[in-house]
Amino acid sequence: MNHQLFFAILFLVSYLFVIGFGEYVFRRYKLNSEYVRKVSHAVATLSSLLFLLAFQSYLYVLGLAVVFFVIFFLGRKFGIIRSLESVGRRTAGTYLLPVGIFFLFWFARYAGNELLYILPVLIVGISDPLAGYAGTAWQSRTRKISLLGYTFDKTLLGSSVFFLSAWMISIWVLWFFHTTGKDLLIVSVLVAMVATLAEAVSEKGFDNLSVPLVVAGVLWWV
Repeated sequence: MNHQLFFAILFLVSYLFVIGFGEYVFRRYKLNSEYVRKVSHAVATLSSLLFLLAFQSYLYVLGLAVVFFVIFFLGRKFGIIRSLESVGRRTAGTYLLPVGIFFLFWFARYAGNELLYILPVLIVGISDPLAGYAGTAWQSRTRKISLLGYTFDKTLLGSSVFFLSAWMISIWVLWFFHTTGKDLLIVSVLVAMVATLAEAVSEKGFDNLSVPLVVAGVLWWV
């Protein structure tokens, strides 16, 4: 068997297990679906870093993205995956995450630069869940973000946590890719600021697509 096909099947089974386990825990222990969703989001996103080792062709990542897009669509339509959908708000984040991962992988392979994949994935996989937890846990104690008379569905605390974590991740990853001194500080702050802004203004789960793409765009530009 083609080793890339083998890994694609392995990832498929592993992700189905994560979804199934999250659904079991959600139904068995009546947990807050927001927390179950964020854990599943982090596990799925961070494990996709292994795609760089497993796949040379973006077609396998595209195949996984299509499969899970269909699974999530059917899960919502028939109420099968309640742990990911019972969050009290309409969101397309579940669908857009695999789409974002695919575009990042394709872009990184096209540009021949793994940084364009690694840093956006880490920010989406770590900063987004942390911000979500902070914003949910202390929602009553922090204000929502308002800009030009419009109030976004994001809190100041959540966005602050997102910025700080994205900044620290950027410093570490950029240093690992041999960015030092003044460039390290400027690029890390720029990445964190742009990612935080994209996350703050993106509603209904679109941050799962906008954040990784704008981070990759900034890295490509600088």
